Parts: sequence; C-alpha cells; structure tokens
Amino acid sequence: MKVSYKWLQSYFKESLPSPHELADILNTRAFEIESVDEIPGGDAVIDVDILPNRSHDCLAHRGIAREIGVLLSRTTEEPVFDLTQSVDALGFTVDVEDPIFCTRFVGVRMHSVSVTDSPKWIEERLATIGQRSINNIVDITNFVMFDLGKPMHAFDADKVVGNLVVRIAKEGENITTLDGKDVALNASMHVIADDISPLAIAGVKGGIRAEVTKETKNILIESAVFDGSTIRKTSRTVGIKTDSSRRFENGIANQLAMDGFMETVALIAEHARGDGFTIGATVDVYPKPDEEHVVNMRVSKLQSLLGVDLTQKEIESIFDRFGFVYEKKDGSYDVTIPELRLDLRIEEDVIEEIGRVYGYEHIQAQPIADMDFKPQSTKEYKVIENIKNILAQAGFSEVQTYMFGDKGEVEVLYPAASDKTKVRADLKTRFEETLQSNARYADLLGISDVRVFEIGKVVKKDGEHSLLALGVQNVKKDKKKESEKITEVLQMLSEKLGYTLDTEVAHHIVEIDLQEVIEKSADISERELRDIISHADDTVETKPVSSYPFVLRDIAVWTPDGTQESDVYDIIKEQGGELLVRIALFDEFKKDGKTSYAFNLVFQSHERTLTDEEINQIMEKISTVFIKQGWTVR
Repeated sequence: MKVSYKWLQSYFKESLPSPHELADILNTRAFEIESVDEIPGGDAVIDVDILPNRSHDCLAHRGIAREIGVLLSRTTEEPVFDLTQSVDALGFTVDVEDPIFCTRFVGVRMHSVSVTDSPKWIEERLATIGQRSINNIVDITNFVMFDLGKPMHAFDADKVVGNLVVRIAKEGENITTLDGKDVALNASMHVIADDISPLAIAGVKGGIRAEVTKETKNILIESAVFDGSTIRKTSRTVGIKTDSSRRFENGIANQLAMDGFMETVALIAEHARGDGFTIGATVDVYPKPDEEHVVNMRVSKLQSLLGVDLTQKEIESIFDRFGFVYEKKDGSYDVTIPELRLDLRIEEDVIEEIGRVYGYEHIQAQPIADMDFKPQSTKEYKVIENIKNILAQAGFSEVQTYMFGDKGEVEVLYPAASDKTKVRADLKTRFEETLQSNARYADLLGISDVRVFEIGKVVKKDGEHSLLALGVQNVKKDKKKESEKITEVLQMLSEKLGYTLDTEVAHHIVEIDLQEVIEKSADISERELRDIISHADDTVETKPVSSYPFVLRDIAVWTPDGTQESDVYDIIKEQGGELLVRIALFDEFKKDGKTSYAFNLVFQSHERTLTDEEINQIMEKISTVFIKQGWTVR
C-alpha cells in the first residue's frame, strides 16, 4: 500500500522521524518496506507491504499511524465526530437476506447535497497515493477507505427505486459497472439491489445506474461488512479486482462499518452541504454483534517463547502502548483484544506482539537445552498404516474420492459449484464411479478385477466420522463372486488386526466404521510399524501414463503340436513394435495334434490417437509371419 508521509503526520502532534527513518522503524518492527519516494511539496510516498494477517486494520493510514504510535510510544490524534441527524430515516430501509455474508450494514439517506469539486487537501492526499479526483462525494468515500481501511459507497438516492436489499444475484442478471464493464451475474455472487435490479456487485464494484454525478441532489451512504471468501471468489469470477475487494477479502472488523460511516457522513456534511441539507436517521442492520474477545496470557508462556524475563512493568507498558485493556491475575493477564485486531486470537498472538515491540534484537541467543524426547506414533496412525499394508498385499489400490457433491446430510454454506452443494455422508456413493472408471483400463493393466479402498472423513448431522471403504469389481468371468473376495479380505484384516470385522457383505462395496476398528484393534509396537514400512516394495518401476486411448485386438492361431506359448508370444511382440504395450494369453486348447493359442493385444501411443488402419497393418504383419511358419490364423 502506498502511504503518504504527510497523511501519517496528521495523526501526531510531534514531528515524526524523517520518511527514511520512519521506513526503517516500520521495516524492523512491523512491515516490509518496498520503497520510499520523496515528492515535491515536502511529502514522501512509502510503499508498505501489508501481509494478509494485518490487512484488516493496516491497509489504511490510521492503522499504520497506530503502529507507529506503538513503536514510538506516541499517542495518535484521532478525530471524534458529532453528527446532527434527523430522527426520521427519510424513507431509507435496507434488507439483508444473508446475515452470514453481510454481518453489518450501516446506512443513511442525505438530502440536498452539493456535488462539486473536492477541497484541495483531499485532492492532494488522494493524488499523492495515485488516486484521481472525481467529485467531492466520491472522493470522500475513497479518502475514508484509504484513511480507515473501510470501503464505502454512495448511491444517487433519486435513482434508487424502492428499498435496498443485500441478496444473492439471480441467474441471468447483468450489471454495468462504473467503469462501463458489462458483467453477467450468477447465484454464487451477492449484490446490493433495489426493487428493479442490482446497483452494485457487493464488495467489488458499484454500478452505473445509481452513479453519483454533478446533478445528484440526494444520496444514500452504504457502509457494510461482507464475507471475505465470497468477495474473493466473486472478484476472480467477474475479473474485477479493486481496492475495496482487496480489503474485504482479508476481513474487516464490524466496528469499522460504523467508524467509516461516521467519518464519511461528517466529511460530506462539512464539504458537500447544499441548501436544506439534512442527514436522516442512521440505519444499522447488525443482527449478531461481536462479543468481547479475551485472551489469557501466561507470563511463564511469554518467558518460554521469547526466552527473556520481562518485568511486570515492561509487560504492562507494552499493553498500554497498544491500548489493550487487561486484568492482572496470578501469573497471567486477561487481555481484552480491541475489536479491530482480528489477528489476535490466541495467547501466542499476544506474545508475538510483545516480542516485536520489545525488540527481538534485545533478546539474547540461548543454547537449546537437551531434551529427552522420543517421537511416538499414535495408535490411530499405526492401525491405519497396518490396514493399508494388508490391503496392498491383497492387491488393493488406495483412492481418494471428492469430499463434496450433490448428495449428503450437511449443506455447504458457499459451494464452489452447483453440483458440490453438500458434504459427503458416506464413501460408497462415489465408489461405484471409481470402480467403473478403473474397470475401463483393466485390459491395459492386465487385471481381471479392480480392487480399491479409501480411508476418509464423512460428515453427518451428528458430526464427523472416519470410514474405511472396500470395493471389488470383476471385469472378466470369475468363479469367485465379488462379495466372496471382499469377505476373504475382511477375514484377513480381522486376523492381522486382532479384531473381528463383523460386517455384512451383500454386494461388491462395503463400508466400515474406522474409529471402532482403531479402538478395538490390537496395538502394534514401533518396531512392528517400522517392519511394516520397511517391507514396503521400494523397487517398483514407474513410467508415464499415456493420455491417449488404447486399442484392443484379439488374435488366435493353430500351431503344430509341440509349439510353445513363448514361440507365438515372441513373434507377436517383435511384429507388434513399440505400439504394442500388452500381450496376454486368454485361451489355449489342443485338438487333432494341434494347439490353439489365443492372445489379447493392447495397443497405445504416447504421442497420438491410433487409427484402425495402422492397427490393421500391424495385425496383418503378425498374421503374415504366422502363415510363413505354416500356422493357421483362426
């Protein structure tokens, strides 16, 4: 973020260090500094790299000024606004259909504004950080965003039909944005709309229909807080990334909705007042106010993590510099986290703040004490590894199916796609697809059945569960049924796990409660686990899989008695060339002093899709050699 040095100075009575000195202080204790550029007029632009964990409060001049105040032990001078408002909302109402997406919406209707050029000081501050002036109303909303970090928006109230509503966009709706871009909307996005159509893509970009122009007389001010992940997805979908969307994406405290609102309305009242100017009553939709967040920080934990013994006075001095409210307890502090600091959630977060303000350069290096520590595997890990090893030895391959789909008991709040609206409640639903898709490659792989297993999580109404699923599908004629094969594997698992898997096997897919298996299976030692892992085959040769389809052909030939299978195999392999990737004997019988051999041939290329013509040519070459041997092609 580009920051104006003069803008920062406006928050302090005392003169700040020079721009380069200030940049060094920030770079050491708070943020990485990309550059410092001095500009005419005594100002300087400091390019500060604000990481996502501090974007909620420091993508703004005030947030960075507060950081400077903490680091320099100075008090910031922040304005307090006192508005004269009507008791009447002047007909302004707003409906928030999704309070999870829009956690707070503060708004007001203002009558008789004067839309003109901005005062020079606002134009200069915006110009310093590369923002062009539009008019006083729009400039004030932009100024507040860069001052507080709270995106704001103003609508021409006379162009709004009916009431405002924050809702999900409808399929087929469109909006023309302020920069003239036509955007097709869908149900994954949210909009601010009136009774007719969308007025803005919520949190991303305003629409042209209710644009504030020189002719505007009455306005609606919107200061809302939107869900960051939804804004990020919408921004990427429509291909529009703005200063507003960037701030919403990383999260904004609900308190900022009111702070931004108050500053915006106060500045408009000061710099855009027309004849008969009136501010309506504030509309504040805030269904679930934030609760006070208190973190208990142990002094012993502070000393353990930082490796330094800070006195009570030093700790409390740093708390005071941050403006934290705290209560001293026996060996710890209960610290009330300011609402704007969304990054401070746990004890370690508070300790990290103390450490960087105290100064890591003041912490002396200490040798690491010897630790009598031997890592131990959990029983869950050992049992699962044992199960995987047993199933691999039985010819099973592990698969991982997708967690989301259109079937399940629990719905996804904001699904990634229309066919991924629920979290799976079982593993076997997608197992059928997995078996069928793998069965198509049976000839290429030279297997007679497909055996797969999955160990994964499912979510039901009563919570999360761990399951083991097994599936077998015969792809060629087999005397043994699929259910019989699964029963054999379950018996093998029961014997080796020391716990009877009493599961009914009616079909070719079975699902087992893995948590019960883990709890009731016999534990194995670390040595046994190492033996299991060390016995894994590490000499497997791998090769790339072709993305092109394979072609199947069968060939059968009568040979004189005494001809070996290998004799026929060698001719097929030599004449088939590099396109012949698998040869498998599937039939052999003798009659009248002759032996018939029938082979299944699989052809595939890594470079192209094979044609019938070139495969027929290869088959003709093989048949020609057979005939020269005196054999008869069936």
